[in-house]
Amino acid sequence: YTIGLGGMRTYYRQGDLSQEKYFFRPTLNLSYQLKKVFIRYNASISGYAPSLSSLSAVQQQMDPYQIRRGNPDLKSTLYFTNRLSGSYRAKWINVDLSVRYSYDNKPVMEETIYENGMFIRTFDNQKGFHRLNVQSNIQIRPYKEYISIMLNPFFNRYISLGNTYTHTHNNLGFRGSLIGMYKNWIFMADMNTSYHELFGETINKGEAIHSIAIGYNKEKWAIQAMMMNPFTNDYRQGVENLSKLAPNRQIAFSRDLCQMIMLNFSFNLSYGKQKQTKG
Repeated sequence: YTIGLGGMRTYYRQGDLSQEKYFFRPTLNLSYQLKKVFIRYNASISGYAPSLSSLSAVQQQMDPYQIRRGNPDLKSTLYFTNRLSGSYRAKWINVDLSVRYSYDNKPVMEETIYENGMFIRTFDNQKGFHRLNVQSNIQIRPYKEYISIMLNPFFNRYISLGNTYTHTHNNLGFRGSLIGMYKNWIFMADMNTSYHELFGETINKGEAIHSIAIGYNKEKWAIQAMMMNPFTNDYRQGVENLSKLAPNRQIAFSRDLCQMIMLNFSFNLSYGKQKQTKG
């Protein structure tokens, strides 16, 4: 086990406004080894200051109906996080499990207000933000070093507590990969479902993607061919705002995605005299 103590100071000034804040930063790390099982726990308290863009007193018109406005009165945020993880190692399988929970007290998050016929997109210190992440990593080697299978299911839960809103979002997903090697040949395949992140009133939804690749390696050169999304023509990612006053959704998508083959060729070019020494 280890215990750490530290401190942090945040300071910023804009015109006649200035703010200074100190944070106490304790850390705790515990670990325990039991034969093939290893358990670890980490916890810490810290803080962070608002971004300069959100502190700006300038306002900017986004379109005929919306204005982006900063807030010079924003305060720094207290941040708490802890994580419990465990691992199991055996001859043909490795298993890792991680559970992480974090809490932001009075975080700087967005809010939307209606003022003089315009929707004002601004920032304020909201009530709180909870984040839970559960992730596992399972590695299976069914046939020595020739085949390796990675399975990574995950679950994310977000609770965004604003001064005038409450939003929750769950994201269950999966990552996986397969690597096969025989002599100088290598085959790889992987897939990722969409990974979501909620903060404030905005959900960012990443792309779902998969790929396959085959390569041939020699001592001085290697060649590899890869194809992205070979089994689908659909592509999608997006951003969703959950504001009650002015919700919106932006989606980038294609239903006619063209598959491309990428070739990668590398070689080792060396010349001149080489010497080896033995100790």
